[in-house]
Amino acid sequence: MRASSAKRVPSTSSIRSIRRRIDRVDRKIVALIAGRISLIDKLLPLKKNVSDPKRARRVLDNVTGFAKEFKTDADVVACVYRRLLEQTLKYQSRKRVGSY
Repeated sequence: MRASSAKRVPSTSSIRSIRRRIDRVDRKIVALIAGRISLIDKLLPLKKNVSDPKRARRVLDNVTGFAKEFKTDADVVACVYRRLLEQTLKYQSRKRVGSY
């Protein structure tokens, strides 16, 4: 086997560097989720029902379309958003009954 065809093992510093970048992305994601929850807080008094399955379907359709635009895995994005919608629905229900 020639040296040029051998798999290159990433250095520990490369791994740390990439993980730091991932941490920065995670921080941005959390900030965006906080912004989404803030908007939910504004929307909640205007809604008759907490649950809106048609809206949830539209959100999932939108984000899977966005995933395709960004050339990333639409299944992963849909899975994350299903969980996000599930948890924000629970959040809204708790806010409605005043237990939050």
